[in-house]
Amino acid sequence: MALEVVWLLCRRHWRSAIWLGVPTFLIYLIGSTPIVEALVENEEARWDGKNFGATRNTISELLKPGPGPNESKGADGAVSNNQADAVVVLGGEARVSRLDLFGFAPTDAWVRMMTGVELVRVGRAKTLVLGGSYPYPDKPELPQMAAVQDWVNAWKLAPFGVTNLGICWDTHDEAVAFNKLKKSQGWTSVILVTSALHMRRSEALFEKLGCQVEPVAANFEVYGEPHRFTFSLLPKQHRFTQLALYLHEKIGWVVYRLKGWI
Repeated sequence: MALEVVWLLCRRHWRSAIWLGVPTFLIYLIGSTPIVEALVENEEARWDGKNFGATRNTISELLKPGPGPNESKGADGAVSNNQADAVVVLGGEARVSRLDLFGFAPTDAWVRMMTGVELVRVGRAKTLVLGGSYPYPDKPELPQMAAVQDWVNAWKLAPFGVTNLGICWDTHDEAVAFNKLKKSQGWTSVILVTSALHMRRSEALFEKLGCQVEPVAANFEVYGEPHRFTFSLLPKQHRFTQLALYLHEKIGWVVYRLKGWI
C-alpha cells in the first residue's frame, strides 16, 4: 500500500494518493507505533494496587498462603478472617473444542480462571463461581462453561464447591445471574476476577445492582509487560487485537450507560 501511494504521487494522481494514503497511514500508526500500548496501559494501570481494596499488594503477594485457610495476621499480630464467601470469574476464558480432552480449549483470557482457582486454593475464597457462557450448539439448555466446571471438579481444584452462572449473552447477564445467586446463598463478601481492561465496566455493573465486590484484575495486555513500547517497520497484528479490545470496552461503557446498566 505504501509503495502504491508513492507510485500514485510520482504519477501525480493526487486524489487517488490521498484516498489510499489515509488508510495506509492509519495502519502504520496503529500497527507500527506504540500508541495502542499507551492507551491500553493507561486503562489497565488503574488496577495496579487495587486488588482487595486499598492494599498495595501485587497479585503474587496476595496469593501467598496465610496462617490458615480462613485466617490472616494483621500488623498487631491479631488473627482476622479474610476469606471471601465466593470468587466469581467472568466468562470468556474458554471455548468449546469437542476433540480436546475435556471438551474445551483455553483462550488468551485463561489466566482469569487460573487466578480464581488460585484464590480458592490458598483460602482467599470459599466457593468458585464460573461465569456465564453461550449454550452448546446442539444442547441449548446446557452452558458451555459446564465443560470447564467438569474439569475443575475432576482436578478437585475447588474443595468448597464450584458452580457456574448458566447461559449468559453478555456481562450484564452475568451480573444479574450472580446477584440472584448471591442473595440466595446469603453471601456478603465477593471477589470479582476479570481482565484488567474489562474490570471497570464489570465492577460498575455489579455495583449498580447493589453487589459490592473486591476487584482482582487479571489478563493484563500491556501494563507490567517489559519491552512493550517499541517502533516496528512493519505493522504488528497484536496491536490491532489490543485496539479492538480497548474500543470494545470504551464503546461498551457508553452503551451500558445509555441502557442504565451502570
